[in-house]
Amino acid sequence: MNTYFSSKEVSYIKNLQNLQEYKPQKGLKKLFSKKTYPDIYFYNSADKDKDELSKNSKLIVVGSKRVEEIVKSKYLDKKVELIYPFVELPQSFSKQQAKQDFCDIHGLRSETKVISFYDTDFKNGGVKEFISMINSLNYKFAKACIIGDSKSLDTVRLFVARLQTKHRFILVEDDNLDDILKASDVFISPTRQKTFHLGVLKAMAYGNVVFTSIDNDVSELLDNYSVMHSHNDMTVLFKVERILQSESDLKLIGEQNAQIVKNIASVNLEEKLKL
Repeated sequence: MNTYFSSKEVSYIKNLQNLQEYKPQKGLKKLFSKKTYPDIYFYNSADKDKDELSKNSKLIVVGSKRVEEIVKSKYLDKKVELIYPFVELPQSFSKQQAKQDFCDIHGLRSETKVISFYDTDFKNGGVKEFISMINSLNYKFAKACIIGDSKSLDTVRLFVARLQTKHRFILVEDDNLDDILKASDVFISPTRQKTFHLGVLKAMAYGNVVFTSIDNDVSELLDNYSVMHSHNDMTVLFKVERILQSESDLKLIGEQNAQIVKNIASVNLEEKLKL
């Protein structure tokens, strides 16, 4: 049985029968035993021993083309496999009903369009840029949901309260992330971060039209329409204004995005991880 090591949780590993997690040697065993390495290393640029693990593994798994290029140029004789991150595919649901439930809870008109933002790091995730975009939005029947943990929400609560457009915003605890994404029409992520943003992928799975910064690895899955030239690219507002006025385009692009996520989840992992 082959062994693998990943410093981060890999959701799809639990579905594979022929892999066993590699446990790094510790204590006396580390001092007196011959050093061992995993067969498969899931590359993480934050790992202190990434070079040693990469050089001694039989297969390096990366999560984006950007990282794939870096790793291939650094470890020339190594087999490198690209496997995009997975999110759990949602059970069948009615987006129309989810939207109606959301509107009922918040006392909104049924034709309200929902624009959402979610990140575990508000500062680098672009919450200020998101607020600025919503502040400049001309479309009247839109509500913006900022989703995060209570500490993150507290950092923006007072700022939003001072805005003339404060009525456009709803702050929601991230326990309700799935319910919001079911009801949401558009998801915007003006992130500065490069590491693959799973929140964008989850929004796609729930049929959202998404816009995200070219800096983030998830942009590799999207066409030019959905990619912002930078984290503070305000020209995306023109696209948001237009898409909110077209139910057919919202539905079409949302369905296309959901299909992209399904395609990622259908990859043959046994073949990809074959040594």
